Amino acid sequence: AAPSLCETMLCSNRMISLGWVSLAYCCATALGESTLEYGVDVSFPMHHPTVSTDVISLDQSSNNSDADNHHPLGDRQTFHNDYMAGCREKYKTVPEKCDATERDRVAQSLRQPQSMRNYTRTGFAKRRAPPEFVQMMTDFWDANHQQASREGWAVGNIYVNHWETPSLKLSVQDGRLSGGGSQL
Repeated sequence: AAPSLCETMLCSNRMISLGWVSLAYCCATALGESTLEYGVDVSFPMHHPTVSTDVISLDQSSNNSDADNHHPLGDRQTFHNDYMAGCREKYKTVPEKCDATERDRVAQSLRQPQSMRNYTRTGFAKRRAPPEFVQMMTDFWDANHQQASREGWAVGNIYVNHWETPSLKLSVQDGRLSGGGSQL
């Protein structure tokens, strides 16, 4: 059987961008590992500037002294430190921009949820895209994916690890591309 998306991402070490809690949960479940229960800041800082060590595996008893020294996701603080060091190395002349953007990202993670409006009870609705739209997007991709361009990021931007893996974009708004622009 083909590996699931989670297995592929975990096994190819692609979980490096942010390591979201839901992805870690999905991967652990897909691989038959013990299910983890934890909140924010465990896989990557979201509400605080450092990674939390408050992790409890369902297989561990909270009375188990080893649970305090075991982080099932590995050393996430070192991972985050290395991530930030990569940004600072990329922007050697203004490394403080990386730290400022990181502070802004954490602050936004706290502010943004309260400003969002949910239109359904779960906050989103999942619907199948119309077949005509799917075909139009597929045709656009097939005709143009080789012309993807490097995405530009502001100095010190840490939202995407563009210093190790450049991100590419293919704009459906670009009228120079086959099927792109206002006709799409």
